[in-house]
Amino acid sequence: MLSKSYSLPKIIFLDIDDTLYIKDEQRIPQSVKPALLALKNQGVLLAIATGHTWDYTHRSTQAD
Repeated sequence: MLSKSYSLPKIIFLDIDDTLYIKDEQRIPQSVKPALLALKNQGVLLAIATGHTWDYTHRSTQAD
């Protein structure tokens, strides 16, 4: 079996429009938060890709 070593990316762009964001509940699912926090703790920058305005995105992505 081949073994490869992979490094983490420096940045990950997340599409939240109907992907990571539950519109009906206006939140990011709790099940996703540990993975995002783990990436952040390992030095990976998390960026949001969206077609929404800054104000809408900022309000939608604030921590509970």
